[in-house]
Amino acid sequence: MNESKVVSIDYFIANEASATISPEIARAEKFIRKKLNKKSLANRLNFVHFNDEIILIRMKHKRYETEISLKAKPKPCTTNTLECQWLQVPGLAQKIKNHEFKYFLLSDGLKLIQVEAAAIKMDEQGIILDLPDFCYELSSRRVRRHQCTGIEAKLMQHGVVFSGRLIDFSSIAFKVEVIAKPPQTFHWIQTDQSVHVILSDKDQVYYSGDTNIVRHTPEQCKRHYVLEPLKKSINRFKIKHFPSIRHILNPSPNMIFTHPLTRQVITLPVYDISGSGFSVEENEEQSVLLPGLIIPVTEIEIANKYSLKCLTQVIYRKKIGQGEKEGIKCGLAILDMNIQDQMKLSGMLQRSNNKNTFVCNRVNIENLWKFFFDAGFIYPQKYNELYYNKENFKKIYEKLYVEHPQIARHFIYQDKGLIYGHMSMLRYFTNTWLFHHHASTSAVFRGPGIAVLEQICDYVNDFYQQYSTHMSYIVCYYRSNNRFPNRIFGNFAETLNDPDGCCVYPMAYINYQSISNPKSRLPKCISIDPSRYEDLLELKGSFGKEYGNLIFHALDFEEKLYNRDTVAKEYDKIGFKREKHIFSIKINGELKAIALVLLSETGINLSNLTNCIYLFVVDNQELSDKHFKAVINRLQKMFKNKSIPILTYPVEFVKNKEIPYDKIYHLWVFNTMYLDKFLKYTNRLFK
Repeated sequence: MNESKVVSIDYFIANEASATISPEIARAEKFIRKKLNKKSLANRLNFVHFNDEIILIRMKHKRYETEISLKAKPKPCTTNTLECQWLQVPGLAQKIKNHEFKYFLLSDGLKLIQVEAAAIKMDEQGIILDLPDFCYELSSRRVRRHQCTGIEAKLMQHGVVFSGRLIDFSSIAFKVEVIAKPPQTFHWIQTDQSVHVILSDKDQVYYSGDTNIVRHTPEQCKRHYVLEPLKKSINRFKIKHFPSIRHILNPSPNMIFTHPLTRQVITLPVYDISGSGFSVEENEEQSVLLPGLIIPVTEIEIANKYSLKCLTQVIYRKKIGQGEKEGIKCGLAILDMNIQDQMKLSGMLQRSNNKNTFVCNRVNIENLWKFFFDAGFIYPQKYNELYYNKENFKKIYEKLYVEHPQIARHFIYQDKGLIYGHMSMLRYFTNTWLFHHHASTSAVFRGPGIAVLEQICDYVNDFYQQYSTHMSYIVCYYRSNNRFPNRIFGNFAETLNDPDGCCVYPMAYINYQSISNPKSRLPKCISIDPSRYEDLLELKGSFGKEYGNLIFHALDFEEKLYNRDTVAKEYDKIGFKREKHIFSIKINGELKAIALVLLSETGINLSNLTNCIYLFVVDNQELSDKHFKAVINRLQKMFKNKSIPILTYPVEFVKNKEIPYDKIYHLWVFNTMYLDKFLKYTNRLFK
């Protein structure tokens, strides 16, 4: 980070009629006056030359008391003399003729050095100065300003927009140059009222916020405004009653980023971190983080060559400590993070809290299968349905638990290589994840099932607000006679009593055995065609107020989602099959049911609920059991397996039509916007 860059020296000379120092400096609350010798001054001047920057030469009129400032580029400096070349300006020759040298100034944006040198020679090309034995460095205990290029600025007040550019920036204020384009005049800007500022480049907006006008220059066509942000903190997301758990890691990670306004690379130590954000500490004089600032690429460096990348926004800035320990603490929210980096961060944080908890760790597959059998998760009846395809299951789980694809996450409670608790989730639809495969054994430890449930809740709490997670909804299946999920999921839905937040949809499960009969035909009165959105709206209306529309959104029946499947691309990346088809079943042109057909690898879900047929009955008046069988016989041709799960809603349809079914599954659909309430409920249960 180039901290000594000369930053807008004319900021310090706001009034060219000033005497020894500018009014800006003169108004400062307190100065620190530090004596510099000639050698130190020469080093500073050579650094200015190294960075191809400028100093400011102050000139006094030979006849009048007025003063002007001329910009000059210093040449390499000895400890005795300094040669400078003028930056060409209109009327330079006349200014040189009518004025005499007084002193020169250089600044690093925080401190100002005033040098009472003697002019040896001055002409239209430049000036040669004899340096004094010492000079003074003036510090007003300000936050350093940094020069900015390529950043556009827009000032908005009461519907009027002025355009310009950002000149310099600090963490507490910044200066913009604004142009008044006819019919605009600067009378339109009320300096005693706030203005809204947007700072951006051609790629994106980096900052927007309300500011106070601290001061401005008097020009008519182009003015400089010094602006101070009004807010010291912002709320990027809704405030949580159960915020993500913060961890203080040892050794501490580093935050590395290119500042979007100054283009300088900056490294700051991370104080604490969670999956949703972190805080860093800054030196006050060098602080560069402004509440509201968006940083497109932030690296969290865990160790050498091991880092995570994310999109962040500064949400607060506050002073901490006293005396020598005084500094600035800034909080940053993680707006987005690649889902694989989410996995790495979550795994690291959860293990720092409990060494037996693992997120997407590389699993010994033999141990995993043994655990599923020992825990009773794969019970005899289920294994009887699975065994014929066991080799394929082994290959699928090898890929899921070793390659860690973006479509799946698993959470394990493990000690000394043995698994005692397991839960996983699978990306089910565009913004919907399926919780499944929750199992535990209490052979040694008490509560591993609760531990993995807490793990998965922590993961969701950390990342659900990020786009890359695609987690607007969560679904899971359970049976009412299974006490643990019924208590956690079913009772929560009853307690919440809000179908916009959570709802349970009972579905009849039929393990349908496909029939290969090429002669079977649909009755002429029945049609099965790809659904139109008008048909889905009719389905939406059929759910009624009791069940709400959560299932409609979670299963991608929305207008812009129903006829495409973005999840299929993620499955395809790892060589998995994924297809989604929606059909309308009509009798004599009247909609009777909607069929959602999901085709995927057999066994990704051990109950095969990712490779099944959903049948949503809209009107059962003319839909008989024979019609039902005819429809299923037609749809089952899309499957390779002989055994096809059918989930029918509502349950009353199969009961009224006396259609045999195996069991009732409850489909739990949850809106993650209500996560705080779910965590409050589960927290009370776990305690």
